Amino acid sequence: WAFVTCVREEKPVFVPPTVQKTAAESTIALLSRPSTRRVPFEGSRGRIVLAVGGGGRALLIVDRLAAAPAGKSYEAWVLRPRATVQVPAAVFSGRETVVPLSVPVRRGSILAITLERQGGAPAPTQTPLYVAQR
Repeated sequence: WAFVTCVREEKPVFVPPTVQKTAAESTIALLSRPSTRRVPFEGSRGRIVLAVGGGGRALLIVDRLAAAPAGKSYEAWVLRPRATVQVPAAVFSGRETVVPLSVPVRRGSILAITLERQGGAPAPTQTPLYVAQR
C-alpha cells in the first residue's frame, strides 16, 4: 500500500523497517532458504523433521504425530558435540506443526525426543523415541 500511495502522489513515503519478525515470518524465512538443512528423525516415518538454518537456529516440523498421552509432554533435547549433558530445547504436545527450538543446533549435534511428565523435565528420564543428527 505504501508503494501504491508513493507512486500515486509522487512523494517519497517513509515505511519504518520491521524491528522484530513474528514467529510465522521467522518460520517462513527459515524454511524458504535453500541453505536450510532438513533432517528427518529416525523412527518418525517422516512425521518429525529438523530444519536448521544459519547460526544453528532450528525448529521441528511435526506432521500427524500422535498427541502426548494425558499428563505427558514430548521434550526435545540437544546433545552438542563433545558435551556430556543433553540440553532441553522444547516441550510440546504433538499437536503443533512447528516447534521452535530454544537452543542453537550446531553441526554434529544429536537431537532426541522423549516422552516426559507434563511440562517437561530438567534432564531426560526416558529412552528417546526419535533421534536425529545434524
